[in-house]
Amino acid sequence: MAHILVAGNINHDRVWHLDRPLTPGGRLSCVNREVRLGGGAFHTGAQLLRLGHAVTIAGHLMDDETGHKALSTLETMGFDTARVSMIPGETAAADILLDPTGERTIIAPPNRKRLAADLFGAIDTDAIYVNASECGPGLLAAMEKAPLSIAQFPAKEAARPADILIGSAADMAGHDYADLWSVAHRIAGTRLSHFVITDGPDPVRLMDSAAIRLVPPPERLQLADTIGAGDTFAGSYLHAILAGHAPPEAALLACRLTEDHLIARRDRGQSPSGSF
Repeated sequence: MAHILVAGNINHDRVWHLDRPLTPGGRLSCVNREVRLGGGAFHTGAQLLRLGHAVTIAGHLMDDETGHKALSTLETMGFDTARVSMIPGETAAADILLDPTGERTIIAPPNRKRLAADLFGAIDTDAIYVNASECGPGLLAAMEKAPLSIAQFPAKEAARPADILIGSAADMAGHDYADLWSVAHRIAGTRLSHFVITDGPDPVRLMDSAAIRLVPPPERLQLADTIGAGDTFAGSYLHAILAGHAPPEAALLACRLTEDHLIARRDRGQSPSGSF
């Protein structure tokens, strides 16, 4: 299996499991509440670990009791945490309101500041995956040198060298699909081969300079907890590409692997990995 660097956010999510969907003026009950690790780097890296890869994670945690407990959890799961930076300050959790249909509402902590994802010192990897709003110079240099570089489509257009971009249809709000390849090319540069766009249970779009292809997922499942599904798909897709699959087959395999994980998580009630 491969050695992969994942870089980006390592969050603390306080998940409120609601008894019914949110409605204006409604009264709801919380049937369960848990705090678990989240964020793009965490969910993607955790899936790559489950698939047998060696994963180095680069991100930031707060230098408090909660941050050090999270670092210990990452190490227990099998992450190489040598590139995790401990930052002075207090850990703040995001609140996620999760209703029984799987719809979620995310409330970010007040005054949360995102530090740029960066890498200090050289690293030898088979692939790099980045999900960060900002990338520091060390990380950009590592992406440039990596044999395979995959990046999440950023909320704000910012250059990052990548062979593949991945994003969700929700991230494309305000973009015209007719012009989206030009936007992706500006972000990823000349090495971009294709752009993967997920849309929940709907078909995955594979976009390149010539066309857009649709890849229907194998089934349409109603799951009550889809937190991290897109990031899990990204890890699964990277796994499939490294295994030599062409993009359409990689997208289909990634859908199946993501569903397998979500079903397993549902069947055991909640995931012990990354929970506090």
